[in-house]
Amino acid sequence: MFKPTFIVTLLLTSGLAWAGVSKNHPITVDDSQGLVIGSEARCVQSRGIPIKEVPDNEVKVACLSDKTVLMACNPDGAHARSEAFRQWTSQMMDFKDRCSSVGGAFAYADPKFQEPSDSSFCSQAQPEVQYTEFETPMCNFVSRCPRVAVTCTRTEDILHSTPRIVALPGIPKPVSLASY
Repeated sequence: MFKPTFIVTLLLTSGLAWAGVSKNHPITVDDSQGLVIGSEARCVQSRGIPIKEVPDNEVKVACLSDKTVLMACNPDGAHARSEAFRQWTSQMMDFKDRCSSVGGAFAYADPKFQEPSDSSFCSQAQPEVQYTEFETPMCNFVSRCPRVAVTCTRTEDILHSTPRIVALPGIPKPVSLASY
């Protein structure tokens, strides 16, 4: 026989599973931490570009000299670095917009952090080799942008200096509303 606690738990969990996350989700206050923005991008979204088979100790050299890879990724993999920076910037702008939509002011958690202006903020693209199930080498480039903590400060929090956590629409993890 089912216990009432089990039935309530089952109803709550099934309701949460059907709820989903929406950008129109109401803003709620709770005790979670802030948001960290970071990104990683590859030159091509698949496992990579097939290259000719060479001995294992020559695969990266073959990757860097393959004409198909050079055309798709640029000689230094700059396409991956640009894409990583574009993704990082997009996340940051999205957070700024959501913060603004709740009457907040965007800020980086580290006051000394300078907002980057170009893709040099992200790591130089590195060749990445994977193999298919038939052991054909696949070449790609990967670049990563550093993870940076961001905050959303609301005017009333500054005036009352009461630290709060707020869930912004469309961001699954609630964000700390800083008070200075």
